[in-house]
Amino acid sequence: MNCMRNTRARWSPLSIGLMDVGFLVAWPLGLAILAYILSGDHLRTAFDEHLQHELNRLEEERRKLDSMPSSLPKSRVASAFSKAGPSADWAFS
Repeated sequence: MNCMRNTRARWSPLSIGLMDVGFLVAWPLGLAILAYILSGDHLRTAFDEHLQHELNRLEEERRKLDSMPSSLPKSRVASAFSKAGPSADWAFS
């Protein structure tokens, strides 16, 4: 019900005037303004729900990473690079 109240509030004289000017300048612009007025709240709500879902997923990933031990074994490439040191010429041959 809250969404319907917000949608009705978007029909202000300013939005109607902008839509009319949009149709006079270029019909796709007026159509885009009309589509935004009609479904702007629904799109924003869907975006907010998606954003919250992704933030929750990232927080869960962070908790999993934080619970992992910090002394993970190094990969062979990383250990080989650390043994070779910065003066190794093998990368340029």
